[in-house]
Amino acid sequence: MGIMAKAYRERKICIDKMRQKYPGLPYYEKERVEIFRTIAFGPIYDSTTCPLSPYESPTKETIRKAEELEEIYKANSKLSSRIGYFLDYFYTKEEAEYYSENIEEFINLNAVFKGIMHTIGYISYALKRQNYTNSYCEIYGDFYFECWREELDTSDKYNPYMKKVTYKERVTPISKALFLKELERRLKL
Repeated sequence: MGIMAKAYRERKICIDKMRQKYPGLPYYEKERVEIFRTIAFGPIYDSTTCPLSPYESPTKETIRKAEELEEIYKANSKLSSRIGYFLDYFYTKEEAEYYSENIEEFINLNAVFKGIMHTIGYISYALKRQNYTNSYCEIYGDFYFECWREELDTSDKYNPYMKKVTYKERVTPISKALFLKELERRLKL
């Protein structure tokens, strides 16, 4: 088996184990395999619980990062189990613990975005990525947030250029006042 195939296999095994330990979370892709291995199977190799080949003990920095992530995963997994569905966004440990205690508030912060019900964290992150312009309007209970992107204009085929195109993203919140207040806080309007 090649080195890359082995690395991908080990990563998949670690992520599957983490999904068993912390259900309801969106993704685990951002960290190194050593951290995932430490979270999934512990810092000390045990052949009875770990299907991976023997690995070196992790550094103190890796253990510290793994412990921080475990706390975040526990808090988000608890929130997911309390609300009864999968999360679409990782919240900080403090936010996840707060929302776990205030489930009604968390549910009221959900909104329909791009045709699917999403949480406030996901919506604010998506609007930031889509270059939200701090401009919105409300029409019949729906919010329309103005965003922009650059597109290649090829109307003159010998001189194409990038132009700024604005568009509106529609969001239908459950609780308008609560949603807008929290979105303003997250986006720092």
